[in-house]
Amino acid sequence: MSAAEELFPLRVCNVCNTSDTVCIENIRSALARGLPDVQPHQPLKDKALVVLASGPSGPAALEKMLETGIDFDLMALNGAYNVALEMGLTPKYFAMLDARAVNVNFLDDPRKETKFYVASQCAPDVFEVLRKNDVTVFHKNTPAARETVPDPAVFFGGNAGTIGSTALSLACEIGYGHLILLGYDSSLASIGCSQSRYQPQN
Repeated sequence: MSAAEELFPLRVCNVCNTSDTVCIENIRSALARGLPDVQPHQPLKDKALVVLASGPSGPAALEKMLETGIDFDLMALNGAYNVALEMGLTPKYFAMLDARAVNVNFLDDPRKETKFYVASQCAPDVFEVLRKNDVTVFHKNTPAARETVPDPAVFFGGNAGTIGSTALSLACEIGYGHLILLGYDSSLASIGCSQSRYQPQN
């Protein structure tokens, strides 16, 4: 058999780790709460935004960032929020995209000083934990969201991707032109797992 004969077409499917049915139910629940949507094209801010993802390199990289003396705002993604709190830092922003209910464990201690950006497809448990906090909703550009969210609405990113990639467009829309990305490695570092803090769902 030749090398050409061994080739076969590869089909790539952009799907969420949660069914469309669950995502649609979650979106309807979020919309019923009447929370504000992200307002796009906000004025450009002077500060840089450090976006802290959950990769193992995140805590050490953030420590080095603090040593530079650069004035910055901090956005923590998913479990990186707890990492920042453990380091004595309260992020100005938090962002979550994942639709699984288990992700409520990222929010053991939601602070009043944080503005929470939560995708409409996130589980109702997440919104319930944040019911007394400053929450703004954003919509991921997926078939489930486009089917459920009424016009006019702003949809973020393509119909695939993680909170790591979606947070970049979110950060730009809320007015940050200088982004510093930390903890985007998702590598098996010396701590032996792909996150900077243990996440049972991963």
